[in-house]
Amino acid sequence: MTYGTCPKCKSEISEDRLLYKPVICNHCGHMDSNAEELSTKKRNRSSILIMLGISVITAGSFLHSVRWGNHSLEVIPHKAMISVGMGDESNYNRLQEICLERKMIDCVQSSLEEQLSANPNNLEVLKKLGKLHYQLENYEQAHETLSAYFTNQGEDLMTAYYFAKVLSKQGNTDAAVDYFESILASKPDVLQVTVTEAYMDMLIEANRFDDAKKLAKSVEDRTVKIPGSLLARFDKVDAALNPNPTSNN
Repeated sequence: MTYGTCPKCKSEISEDRLLYKPVICNHCGHMDSNAEELSTKKRNRSSILIMLGISVITAGSFLHSVRWGNHSLEVIPHKAMISVGMGDESNYNRLQEICLERKMIDCVQSSLEEQLSANPNNLEVLKKLGKLHYQLENYEQAHETLSAYFTNQGEDLMTAYYFAKVLSKQGNTDAAVDYFESILASKPDVLQVTVTEAYMDMLIEANRFDDAKKLAKSVEDRTVKIPGSLLARFDKVDAALNPNPTSNN
């Protein structure tokens, strides 16, 4: 090939063919062996890269399908909109609903945190994230989030209940009392059993039996039928305030 003659058909190769690499015989199509080997290697490398790419895409699609189940296709546009910074409340809310349905709590938390970072004063997100932190027993994070909710004039009573519980868990009894009292005062004609029980338990645990007795008295004064669960707590308070003397035999 170098000297202008094809080693295969022994024909003279056209001069214009000799100007380019690889040199290809214009009579039989024979290609210089080194060039042919190099071309073959390039083709093989390209084929390997294509197969590797297909494998990665296939594996990714499989894992995506396993993670999201029937929502595999639906979740894509929501995540795409959020990833490019164009997601709105509907994208975040639907993604969180899907995460809940799939019982992917870590997904719900990360989505709420990402949503909050875009708007730190979003009361609805603060409320949801604070409640989630409480349920996961992340009390420090729950306190930070719910404190921000009420600093921004949040007024939801259920959120106030969770915040009171968080304050109670942290030993901040005085602050928790304010929230419990506020919740009970919001519905003075209704016996809020769950709230009253949690309030009473906190006072008993903090050894504030006089305050617990006042709470019990307020319930007794305005309630005809007191649930047994509350009566048991009232008895515990009475026993603490009026211990039976020890008899000497």
